[in-house]
Amino acid sequence: MQKNQKVRLPAPGVLPEFCRTINAVPISYSEFGVACRDYPLAFVTTDDGKNFAAVGVLGVAGGENLFLKIFAAGLIEPLPLTTETNVSLPTTNDLDVVGRNVRESQAAQSMVSVSGKLAFAPPPVLSVRSSGLVSPEEMRESGTLEASFEEKQMLANYDTAYARFEDEVPAKPGDKLLIFRPEGPIVHPVSGRTLARQTKTVGVVKVLSIQGRQATVQIERTFEEVERGDRVRPWEPQEKRVAPRANTADVLGRIVQALNPGLSEYGEATEVFIDRGSADGVQEGNTFAVIRQGDGLSNAMVVGSFTAGRQGELSAKADVPEENVGLLLVIDVRDRVSTAVVIKSIRELSAGDFVEMRASGSGGGLQ
Repeated sequence: MQKNQKVRLPAPGVLPEFCRTINAVPISYSEFGVACRDYPLAFVTTDDGKNFAAVGVLGVAGGENLFLKIFAAGLIEPLPLTTETNVSLPTTNDLDVVGRNVRESQAAQSMVSVSGKLAFAPPPVLSVRSSGLVSPEEMRESGTLEASFEEKQMLANYDTAYARFEDEVPAKPGDKLLIFRPEGPIVHPVSGRTLARQTKTVGVVKVLSIQGRQATVQIERTFEEVERGDRVRPWEPQEKRVAPRANTADVLGRIVQALNPGLSEYGEATEVFIDRGSADGVQEGNTFAVIRQGDGLSNAMVVGSFTAGRQGELSAKADVPEENVGLLLVIDVRDRVSTAVVIKSIRELSAGDFVEMRASGSGGGLQ
């Protein structure tokens, strides 16, 4: 499709001629959940594996549309298109994130949202587990499980151990501490600066006694194996409920990476780190809009594949407004970095994407 062409919606029951001879249709990441109910999904390439595009498979042979044959044989009745299938968007302030500067939201007022892109309402409360986010300061102040009286390598419930801290023990007898294990640094994708450490919580201990900078502890609960050398830090809830709250500051930042470092693209329900924290005015429950700017054909997922073409080259340097492509809810905050959940996305998100919080609520915040 070119930008100087027009789009027409066929009448109910009318099938465009070109649909009779196509064996695949391109789909986006946000459409996977709906498309996979009816169509086999595949990734195809036209340049020896340098770039791939997602498609819904309609047939195996060239020019074969098996779904059309199924309908023609009367094996499946197509759903009638009536005005009763129109979707009404919820009147919630959080929809500002997909309403501001986004033409799709206006079109969705009078048509079915097939992929569920826009017809949604953010949950009033979100139950989450701790992301294991630890700031550099918290890392320096943590202790080490340096020894145990037990005659075994792996420690379990009710075993005793000794935790040593560089300074005074940040607890008193009867308090709980978390046993955790560093998993890797959280590095900014642009500056290369280490913002925090990602960790995995492996257990909970109770402080029995304190001798100077050493605490004798007893393991109360384990999530994974506990070993000598694991780190210890002050206890905090590992499961919590986060409710959206009003944004109180204008903040611009970037997505750093996903909680799962193996992901290169992020969709709904993915937890991500952003490079703004409490020092920037970010609080638990705040919402960020994910924003992008530029022509769609210049996107990294498109450039180099058969869909970009000459029109993509001509539009790559066009001066166009920002568009909102996602909504994030902040669930954990440190001084310079926060953890957020992707509540909604209409494009595949990735590290380096800009995020924006508006005190007025235009970034999805409540008023």
